[in-house]
Amino acid sequence: MDAVVGYSAANGTYTMPRSGRVRLDGRLVGTIVDSGRRICFTYLPEWLARPDATPISLTVPLRSEPYVSEGVHPLFENLLPESRLLDIAARKLKISKKDTFGPLQLADGAIACFIERIDRLDDATQLPLEEFCQLAELASNDKYHGSGELCVRIVRKFTSEPLVEIHKLFKLLLFRWWASNGDQHVKNLSLLPRATGSGNYLRPTI
Repeated sequence: MDAVVGYSAANGTYTMPRSGRVRLDGRLVGTIVDSGRRICFTYLPEWLARPDATPISLTVPLRSEPYVSEGVHPLFENLLPESRLLDIAARKLKISKKDTFGPLQLADGAIACFIERIDRLDDATQLPLEEFCQLAELASNDKYHGSGELCVRIVRKFTSEPLVEIHKLFKLLLFRWWASNGDQHVKNLSLLPRATGSGNYLRPTI
């Protein structure tokens, strides 16, 4: 383990920092440190120096300065299991459900985060996807707090052809409304990078 961990039951925080390694497609790209109240992610200098370096998220561009957040950044938190699966993970790891850093730990004690949520094209090409919940920097339990306006802002900010993608978004939301989709939240919308590397587009989904 990267650091000795002490837990304070009184306030539900760890009294000694926990740290971990963040990997993208198996490559070491940065470190994450939980100081108890704040969590800090920092890109490694050697990753930033690579000509093929890519960010772990559209919301976490490459830079040498650390990203500091109160609690686990929504990018990481939205990668965790939800509901009953989170209960199972918490029991297996013997941690509190409120400890959002804990489930990112590996069973062997090494702390690591793997940013590998993907979709596949017809030819089996793998593309990393990002949910609107992550792009809006919302916690997973706030996934129903989105709106059409928020979705439009995300598409306008992060896609390469926003007018085209907003039109697709409108048709998708209209169809979901017509089909009485009762699970229409921002974790069920996502963006994919174009295989050509020329920007991002709305992931086709029902």
